[in-house]
Amino acid sequence: MKKRYVIMSVVLIMSAILGVSIYYFAEFGLRLFCRTVYLEDVPEDNRISSDTDSVIYTRKEMENEASIIVKVEVLDELSSKNSLTEYHEGYGMVIRFCALRYVRILEVYKNNGDLSVEDEFQVQESCAIYEQDGEYYYETQDDIPPLKKGTKYTLYLDNGIENMSGKPAIMNGSNGIVKVK
Repeated sequence: MKKRYVIMSVVLIMSAILGVSIYYFAEFGLRLFCRTVYLEDVPEDNRISSDTDSVIYTRKEMENEASIIVKVEVLDELSSKNSLTEYHEGYGMVIRFCALRYVRILEVYKNNGDLSVEDEFQVQESCAIYEQDGEYYYETQDDIPPLKKGTKYTLYLDNGIENMSGKPAIMNGSNGIVKVK
């Protein structure tokens, strides 16, 4: 009889430990395995700027070429979670990168028909934070800083069809971004 109580007690204690462990993992576990890295976490020596050759448009040409022109507020920070990369095994390096950033539309100036004021959607920008060989890197094009959370911008966006993410991307480097108050 005593043996039965001991076994039942052990089973109950193990069940409680397992239950707490499952709760803890569900609540906090992903953070242990998938650390989110932000720009301030990346050492200065691991910040890379790639030079690009691109056509520079005038403001009028940008207005004509853009599929979407919107005033937005940025809702998130650049992080390793919203960054995409394409790694080339032969070269042993990242060959393409971008970040998908959430924005809220404040005003629509040119539209593809799918967007309205207050809509939230993702835009692709030309920077990323990624891990390679146990170290984190920040890469951007032409030293263009990432969109800043809480800041308002007018963005000139393409249609996204040919982009790495398939989402509308900021056009023409920094020419496609106008910081507004």
